[in-house]
Amino acid sequence: MTSLLEEPLQLEKILVNILAGSPEVFAFISMIVISFACARFNVPNKIFMPLIFLFVIMFASTIGLGFYLLGVLIAGLTTFYSISRLMKR
Repeated sequence: MTSLLEEPLQLEKILVNILAGSPEVFAFISMIVISFACARFNVPNKIFMPLIFLFVIMFASTIGLGFYLLGVLIAGLTTFYSISRLMKR
């Protein structure tokens, strides 16, 4: 087993295994981060929706759970709309 100092550009190992612990948790965390960034910078819905759908399609092969991805999609949309409403005030 090699350390992170020997392989510094192993982004999948660093982000998925060390930061989140599993691909499912990583997908959830990254969906929330993407939704927060889009809401913070006032990204229009016409751009946000394809971005989220591409993200879900990209992680569908990694995770393989359709219902989980649906939950992640709903959580991302809820985060986007709630934060965008808070930023408009």
